[in-house]
Amino acid sequence: MRKVLISCVALFLALSCSKISSPTEPVLGTGKLVTTVYEATSHAGIANVTVEIRQVETGPVVVTATTNTSGVSEIAVPAGAYWIRVVPPVGYSFAGGRADLLGTQLTIGAGGTAGITIPLSKM
Repeated sequence: MRKVLISCVALFLALSCSKISSPTEPVLGTGKLVTTVYEATSHAGIANVTVEIRQVETGPVVVTATTNTSGVSEIAVPAGAYWIRVVPPVGYSFAGGRADLLGTQLTIGAGGTAGITIPLSKM
């Protein structure tokens, strides 16, 4: 009987101390990077644009995402600094030939959101 009681107490403590997170709840120490890509003239979002995330400007890609039908990608990443690079799809280039859009650094804190908006022009 004593063993059963100890087991029940141990199980109760384990369940009450653990935290079950939902899929939409951010993991401790993570943040969200939001990239919006739109057509410069019409301001319509551009779908299926590749977004590359690097920890160092010239380093390897650590995460790749694709914009949705609204031209937005949202990526959960550990807090830190990241370089964001948008790869223009065929038929598009950076609006105004802006070379500074080839890579942009964003810093995100735990539980925070950082974002960038990139205009593209049809060629």
